[in-house]
Amino acid sequence: MAKFRGLLNILFIAFLAAIWFAEWKLITSDLDSATEDRSTTKSDFANSFKIAVVGAGAGGSSSAFWVSKAMQQSTFNTTINIDIYERFSYVGGRSLVTNLPDINPYPYRTPTELGAHLFGEQELHLTRASKEFALPLHNTTRSLDKFYIWNGGNLITIPLSLLDKLRFSLLKGSHCSLKTSVSEWATNVVTRILSKDDSAVQDNSTNLTHRLTTPLSFSLSDYLDQAGVPKSFANSLLMASDRVSGSHWFLFIVRSPKFLKVNTTDNLQAMFASAFSRQQHRIIGGTSRIFEEFVTRSGASLFLNTEVTNIEHGLDTNLWKINTSKGAKEYDAVILAAPLYQSNISIPERFYRQIPLVLHREIHVTVIATRSSSINRQFLGFPSGAEDIRYIISPSEGRPGQPAFSIMSYEREASPGVWIVKVISHSAISAEWLLGAFNDNVNWVHRHTWGVPVIAPTTGSHFLKLDEGFYFLNAFESVMSSMEGQVDAARNLVDTLLHDTFGQGFCGTNDQTPRMLKEDYLPGH
Repeated sequence: MAKFRGLLNILFIAFLAAIWFAEWKLITSDLDSATEDRSTTKSDFANSFKIAVVGAGAGGSSSAFWVSKAMQQSTFNTTINIDIYERFSYVGGRSLVTNLPDINPYPYRTPTELGAHLFGEQELHLTRASKEFALPLHNTTRSLDKFYIWNGGNLITIPLSLLDKLRFSLLKGSHCSLKTSVSEWATNVVTRILSKDDSAVQDNSTNLTHRLTTPLSFSLSDYLDQAGVPKSFANSLLMASDRVSGSHWFLFIVRSPKFLKVNTTDNLQAMFASAFSRQQHRIIGGTSRIFEEFVTRSGASLFLNTEVTNIEHGLDTNLWKINTSKGAKEYDAVILAAPLYQSNISIPERFYRQIPLVLHREIHVTVIATRSSSINRQFLGFPSGAEDIRYIISPSEGRPGQPAFSIMSYEREASPGVWIVKVISHSAISAEWLLGAFNDNVNWVHRHTWGVPVIAPTTGSHFLKLDEGFYFLNAFESVMSSMEGQVDAARNLVDTLLHDTFGQGFCGTNDQTPRMLKEDYLPGH
């Protein structure tokens, strides 16, 4: 009996030992698993890089695209996470369309561009993106044989055939006394900026303008004067074109009446306009579709209707904290792709000294649907006549007793007898004025106001990189305020960011290969 009890005790002890051993294995297994999980999390964190892009316009959307494109073709063992913050409800910045209401007599979703939308074949990034993304193009055509200039006292009729001859003379250089034509001048500038044979990536505006010293050594005013173009005619075009920011085909020189003064920055704007005006396109449904594709193809997380209020640097974490109307988040790098002084974003005080104030002004765009086939001559005080007036520019806008508009243009016939008209002005146009100008026949009105930069000579350098991990894209806007210019500035910025972070940009390291954008890194390659 005693032996039997002893055997039971041994079996019981063995049973307890087995249970203890099983529990010990389970516990150690859980510990190993937990350790493994922590190790994986740490590894993932070490191999991830978070970027915040503030602003989803042409520059912000393309910045995200360039980062994604570079990482796809790199050998970096790093995951890039991109967040894009946009305070408005859409992507595209100053590229935006409005649609007619879906009611009779209007056709469904007839889009009208409210801002920047035209680009030419020489604008390589936009052209390549439109083809790669299979976006339908509409080539701009003109349906009128003349337009008018109203100078406050006289209504000047300009046959488009005459203007074509003038443009041909300017673009092709028919004046033999000139060493170079505007077209060659423009092409020279564009080539220097986008050339695959030049190793320089521009990280500040001064480097760019110094690089272009030779082609910008004489002013557009000098050329027009030598070409025999009357200054009054040039002034009329220039002053009116200042209002439209290059959105109409006949304005071969755009942006600022200061073109008639000698300064390199405004001449650079003129060069882009001259080079890109010969054959222009827009995207059916809105050129902003290019920038929407940039965001989608970048894989970034997009936060619309989210206003960034503050950007601060954490000294203990060395990360950048983005505070928004909906919360806060930390990032390894920040790309500020919004106009600082117009966005109410607070940044570290030391940065303001590096970001010169760029003045903005308001441009009012009024789109109407009307059954009036012409502008009312009598209401505007024009001389009587039988011809319809469907395109008129007024460089005298804003003077006492003068027209309230800068540009008035019949854009298209949306349906039989219904025209879409766009009016551009420096101040809001009243409903009473619209009724008078269009024979009491205004069926629909859409208003939009833009804040556009005043293009003036750049003083000092505007740097893309303000601090480690902090980049300011709009440093180049005072030099090249265009969709193509913003996309190319974004490419420069991203190349700088990649070199700072990984020691390698689009085309290798500084020691191995030049820092430049090869064709392989255009959209689609």
